Amino acid sequence: MIIDPVQPSPYKVIRANSCVDLPDSLGGKKYKGFAFIEGQIVDSSLKVINVKVMKLKLIAINQKTYINYYFGSDNVEDIKRMKRFLPFFEEFMNSIDIERVKGVKLNGKNIITLPIKFRGNEIIK
Repeated sequence: MIIDPVQPSPYKVIRANSCVDLPDSLGGKKYKGFAFIEGQIVDSSLKVINVKVMKLKLIAINQKTYINYYFGSDNVEDIKRMKRFLPFFEEFMNSIDIERVKGVKLNGKNIITLPIKFRGNEIIK
């Protein structure tokens, strides 16, 4: 018997702004780049806990790389810089709207990973 290992997720992201500006305290429009953020959805509240930065790359206006962090990295400077951004990412993950999908039973898939793009000084049309 062959069983399809792909199961539907019991959660659905309703609203998440994936293209944002950093707050001024973290450099604001001085940096552009991207991040992949992972967290665990708590079923009863639909809040996201245990937020982790899986990848964070920021490039300054002068095209110099400010941070190029990935989960598991041992680059002390990048880890130190990434930790400054963690409260922002925790707040971001809890600002998204998540809903429970009716008819799909909980199957242990309560991890969510979201991409975020930082616009920097680029012009949005």
